[in-house]
Amino acid sequence: MKHPDLISSLFWIVLALCLIIWGYALELGTLSEPESGFIIFWAGIIMLGLSGAVFIMALREKDKRLERSRQRFGASWRNVIWVTIALALYAYLLSPLGFLVDTFLLLFFLFRVYEPRKWPTTIWVSALMVIVTYLVFDVWLGSQLPKGLLDLSWR
Repeated sequence: MKHPDLISSLFWIVLALCLIIWGYALELGTLSEPESGFIIFWAGIIMLGLSGAVFIMALREKDKRLERSRQRFGASWRNVIWVTIALALYAYLLSPLGFLVDTFLLLFFLFRVYEPRKWPTTIWVSALMVIVTYLVFDVWLGSQLPKGLLDLSWR
């Protein structure tokens, strides 16, 4: 095969088909009364559509783009290692530091390593994303996010 996206998209297509079959076997239900296979089935449908799109795009892609991506792969390999370390540290420090502080530090690091921007932009975008995520999950949906350093409640 000419392109790694062909191989990876075929893997995701097979996985999506397995999810669709599994979800259908568990019974779908309706939108107002979903059964246990509802989310699995529709996640498989979405995954199938996305991986199918990647497959079609990979078939149309020129060999020049493949060569450029191979040249860039060596330079970006170190970034993959740093991002993996950052995600492991994020998971380890989530409880002690709390969601707000830990997520801000992770986003700040990722914005500086993966796609370097100016310092003020990195700080503002990281802070904005943390605030929006906090508002959606903690305030709106009522999820219990780890407080960590910012746990100011006196119990």
